[in-house]
Amino acid sequence: MGLVLIVVLVGLVPAAFLLDRRLVGALEQGVRDDMASAPVVLSDRFNNQAGARMMHAKEMASHGVLAAAMSAGDGQAAMTLAAEVAAAFPGEEPLLVDAGGQGLLGPPVPADLLDATRDGGMPVVVVNTPDGPATMAVAPVMTDEGWAGLAGVWVPMGSEEADRLSALTRSDVLLEAPDESLAGYTGRAEPAMGLFGLLAEQPLSEEVREFELAGERYFVVSAGLPGGARASFVRSLSEELAVVPALRSAGATVLGISIVLALLAGGWFAGRLAQPVDALAGAAQRITTGDFDARVEHSAVAEVDQVARAFEVMRDALAMRIEELGDANRELEEKQERLSILQAELVQRDRLSAASVS
Repeated sequence: MGLVLIVVLVGLVPAAFLLDRRLVGALEQGVRDDMASAPVVLSDRFNNQAGARMMHAKEMASHGVLAAAMSAGDGQAAMTLAAEVAAAFPGEEPLLVDAGGQGLLGPPVPADLLDATRDGGMPVVVVNTPDGPATMAVAPVMTDEGWAGLAGVWVPMGSEEADRLSALTRSDVLLEAPDESLAGYTGRAEPAMGLFGLLAEQPLSEEVREFELAGERYFVVSAGLPGGARASFVRSLSEELAVVPALRSAGATVLGISIVLALLAGGWFAGRLAQPVDALAGAAQRITTGDFDARVEHSAVAEVDQVARAFEVMRDALAMRIEELGDANRELEEKQERLSILQAELVQRDRLSAASVS
């Protein structure tokens, strides 16, 4: 039984350890593969929204009455019309700047966006505002006299956007504004702040990288947005691998059950193997005493049964040889007896002959 236990342990324990390593490696690789798609999700989401917001900005800027109000310098009428048009775009706020670069609605528009619209561009970028980063989509307001200002929409980019991206990518999200400040984050504040400071020192990379902070391992992938903003997607390996202890416990239970079953099966098999072997040993012992009628038990184990049959052949052959030797000994004894009688008769004759001569 002890040998069976050693064999089972030698076979199962290394296999269990290797399986554990492969399980952890597979889970980590799954996290890496999943996170590798986060930049694609971010890009697709921004591009889809940018296309829609560009159309909204163009629709507002091409509104004939609004363009006429802008050209006439009637800022109040232009603001009213811009607000009415933007009401059709849920979640978006109106943005309006007159021909002199004076902001009428929305946060201040950077000079490079103003210049882009003067050249006929319709950029959609993330910019800094006094209240935090925002996505702006602008288009030029054109009249017969030329550029009369710009119109468009803007959407704050902060914790709400981080929550949406977190839900889409199943990761914690850190949003960095174009001025490199923290615009929003999800998850616990302590690791978020620590990771933000750590990532600020790292170049932008869309490859999944591993960082360690306060003894915990994190997988991080980052992606940029037009305007200089950056989104970083984070997953804690301690949280991702939280299921491993439960799997190890279940594996240990299965391993224990397997060992018990293996011992029972090994004991049963050893018993079936030992019984005919013991019978062979007993038969061999009886043969040494001259009992050639010793019964040999057969076994369901082919190899043991083959040995038993070979033993029977050997026993029968040995019995035959001993019987033949006995017969030969008896014949020899009979011959010896006849020879002795003949010798005695010869001696007697010699004595009689000697006596008659005398």
